[in-house]
Amino acid sequence: MHRLSMELSDEAKTSEVTVIGHATAKDTATILIDDTTLLLAGIEAVHDETYLTDFNDYLASSGDVTCHVSADTGKAVCLDKDGDDLAEILVYSGFALVSDVSMKNLMDAQARAVEDGNGVWGSE
Repeated sequence: MHRLSMELSDEAKTSEVTVIGHATAKDTATILIDDTTLLLAGIEAVHDETYLTDFNDYLASSGDVTCHVSADTGKAVCLDKDGDDLAEILVYSGFALVSDVSMKNLMDAQARAVEDGNGVWGSE
């Protein structure tokens, strides 16, 4: 089990931490593996109970998640068992919004979500 600390040594700041395990969602941009809270890189949550339930259902059926946590930002890029980026899945589903416009894969996923009317982008 890995524990992350808010204060990193100089040596740790030049590396990345990998956390692997079964994940549950705290919101649509934050997951929990064991007792480690991980903020997904490049996105912000859309606070909707249905989206949170759907994300937790997805995680429950996904098996272990592998997260690579940047020592610089403390944010994680997390991949499901098939190697798919959880943040990209959430953005495409319309369950999260892009917060880092420099992440092209997320910007592309959000453009497709808007076009397809997914999640928050759908008509009520």
